[in-house]
Amino acid sequence: SACTPRPRTARTPPRTPAPTPRASRVKPSSPELLRCKRRLSFNGLGYSIPQQQPVAVARRNERERNRVKQVNMGFQTLRQHVPNGAANKKMSKVETLRSAVEYIRALQQLLDEHDAVSAAFQCGLPSPAISNSYSADPESPHSTYSSDEGSYEPLSSEEQELLDFTTWFDRY
Repeated sequence: SACTPRPRTARTPPRTPAPTPRASRVKPSSPELLRCKRRLSFNGLGYSIPQQQPVAVARRNERERNRVKQVNMGFQTLRQHVPNGAANKKMSKVETLRSAVEYIRALQQLLDEHDAVSAAFQCGLPSPAISNSYSADPESPHSTYSSDEGSYEPLSSEEQELLDFTTWFDRY
């Protein structure tokens, strides 16, 4: 092209090209000439003059940056709410979604079990957690129905939160 410099050899001195009719026809402010000047002047330095983007393109790019930022913030929030999301290794977006699906399924199963227990109570059946321990001794400190409290570990904060949620959910 007209902008590409000719390679020099050690034996021949640099030649000044003779003015061509085409070079004299190009206006000094033409985009082609400006593009050539920029390439010749700055490409060797690794610097190029930033070009102004049209306003619509700049707005579109800004909207896309904001959209990506919001998606990333959403994934960050989701990671905090799924099991293993707060672990040392950052979960990928795919891992986060898979973990969220597994967690939702586990919660759904927990709700289904809770509904089954609630239905059993409404029918008058005792809960599996409560044992029928009829005492043969009338002086026994145990009531007719007692729960096996010693066989359960204390609830974690997450389990307590779920229990509070199911209690709230039953009211509605």
